[in-house]
Amino acid sequence: MVGIASPIENIINLSPRYLVAVGSVEKNYLEASKEFVRRLQEKGVQTDDLLVLEGEDHAQTARSLGDEKSQLFQAILKLIGP
Repeated sequence: MVGIASPIENIINLSPRYLVAVGSVEKNYLEASKEFVRRLQEKGVQTDDLLVLEGEDHAQTARSLGDEKSQLFQAILKLIGP
């Protein structure tokens, strides 16, 4: 069930591109993340498919933001790069 404060229910002030990532261990959030990507795409937002970080939970996903060798870090560089 999606809550009222969920980003899925509050897609406003759209950025030109989004990166949506979730750890594969976060089973409760995997479907919601897929739905978020789908709704962004319905609104015409350019976004890649969901980035599923294999073997990562929420904390590991957050830590990977600071690891330049991580899949998430590299995806962010691609998103903001030339």
